[in-house]
This record gives sequence, C-alpha cells and structure tokens, in this order.
Amino acid sequence: MKRQTILTCSILLICCSCETKTQTGALAGAGVGALAGGLIGGNAAGAVIGGAVGAAGGALVGAALDAQDRDNLQKNDPDTLHKIDHGQQLSVHDIEAMAKNGISDNVIIDQIKATKSVFYLSSEEIIDLKKAGVSEKVIDYMIQTGK
Repeated sequence: MKRQTILTCSILLICCSCETKTQTGALAGAGVGALAGGLIGGNAAGAVIGGAVGAAGGALVGAALDAQDRDNLQKNDPDTLHKIDHGQQLSVHDIEAMAKNGISDNVIIDQIKATKSVFYLSSEEIIDLKKAGVSEKVIDYMIQTGK
C-alpha cells in the first residue's frame, strides 16, 4: 500500500510538467487506474491493466478540454485561432487572448514557437500584458524572441 501511495504521488508530481491537458489527463488517469487496478486485482497485472485503461480515459478527457480551449478561442477571439491555425505572426493581443482564455503558459509559448512569432515589446506593452494576466514566463519568452 505504501509503495502504491508513493507511486501515485510521484505520478501526480510529474503531471505538473505536462504541456497539454491531454497529456495531464493521460498521466493522471494512468496513475489513478494503476492504483485502483493494484488495489482491486491485488497484483502487478491488475495495476498494469488499470494504468492502461486509466491512461486512455484520462487522455480522452484531456483532449476534450484541449478542444474546449479551441472552442473558447473560436467564440471569444476567432482571429487569434485563425492565426494559430495558419501559422501566422501572433500579436500582443493574441497572447493576451490566449491567457484570458485559460491557455497554459507552455501552450502559449509553443504557439509562439510554432508561428515563429517575434516580439519587440515596449514597456507599455509589457505593462498591458501583465494587466491582462499574461505570466512572467510568457512575457520573458516574448522578450527573448526579439533579441
């Protein structure tokens, strides 16, 4: 039991590093499934089966949440979603829109990379980004693109 608790805690800590909700869902599902399978089956085979089933279910839930992010952007800021889908340069407004729609820092940074967006931020734009709820991590990355 102690080993299963340590395993579950370790998996949950790893979840913090997942970039997408699909990855987080899969990892969390695998951890919960493995724990449940181990407890119910009482052996390693039960834990493996539970982990596999949990990972699949968790990934499906996570993918739906990623789709929800897309839906939110489509509803609230379709121009930003269009730029992302077509690999176009993102604007400061687009970054603010993604942050306001609850998109994670890592995903925002990945979109900046994928679109090869470059920013030359003024101090006023940095202040506006902070007021809009954009994290320091994203702002720092944006600044680095212009160097």
